[in-house]
Amino acid sequence: MGNQRGIALSYVVIFIFVLFATAGLAVNLGNLAWTATEVQNAADAGAVAGARALLEKVADPSTHATAVLSGNQVHGATPIMESFELGTYTTAIGFVVGGPPQDAVKVTVSATATNIIWLDGIFGSATSPVTKNAVAAILNLGEDTPTLPLSLCNGAFDPNCTGAGCLPVNLTLSSDKADNAGWTSFLPNTSPKDFLPDSGAHCRGGTEAAPIAVGDAVYVTNGVAADMLKCVATMFDSNPTQQYVVPVVDLACGNLADPKFVGSPIVLGFATITVTSVVTTGNDKSITVDVVPGRGSGAPGGGTFGTRTVRLVG
Repeated sequence: MGNQRGIALSYVVIFIFVLFATAGLAVNLGNLAWTATEVQNAADAGAVAGARALLEKVADPSTHATAVLSGNQVHGATPIMESFELGTYTTAIGFVVGGPPQDAVKVTVSATATNIIWLDGIFGSATSPVTKNAVAAILNLGEDTPTLPLSLCNGAFDPNCTGAGCLPVNLTLSSDKADNAGWTSFLPNTSPKDFLPDSGAHCRGGTEAAPIAVGDAVYVTNGVAADMLKCVATMFDSNPTQQYVVPVVDLACGNLADPKFVGSPIVLGFATITVTSVVTTGNDKSITVDVVPGRGSGAPGGGTFGTRTVRLVG
């Protein structure tokens, strides 16, 4: 009888030990999973910050990634950036260290998960290292909200242009209709002037443009529209360096015999422009713009027109 009680007690002790060990293991695994998620979040944030700094031509993009990690602490401590790599990203191959071009960042981050201490030496160490990486790439912008009712012809752009020095300048919308830009409406049954601000005698629009994407149709027209030119002239006078995001459409650029800006062309991507001059009087009314490097906030997927966005890709 005494032996049976002793055996029973042994089974109880073993059962309790197994129960606590299983519970401890479950807690450890849960803690490890939580730590892995937090480390991945830190890696994602670091990669995006690094890619944005790369897009903005910061001398050392890694400093931006490092700074972001301090705001993504794990277990009260700043995760460690194990590596920061610059490279090239393509959808077919993925991330490759090096370049040119250098249009992507890969960040590797580590932190330590603390295990249940009383299991140390029985089921493993008191801590577990966790390492994660992330890749963020600079991609051509494929979706955004236009900020000026103007579009540019695809034919004005060099498809091999990957830097600021080859972006087109002196694009015009003029009275002779030999245009490489045209007034644009972004919704059916609206006028381009509807999308100008409602801010003065010549600016009586106020309709907010909805986001548009590559493949959408817009509605373009040639001709100078003197009242619209006067509105843009007012905007230009108040802020000559203002940048605007406009769509690039599937049109060849016009000439005197064959003006192109009419109809419903398809959006191919987006460009960022600055207005350089507006002529509102005489026989040569016109608006002239330069294309400049820009950064959008929408989804990627557009053509190479100088305006880009940053996205996590791995």
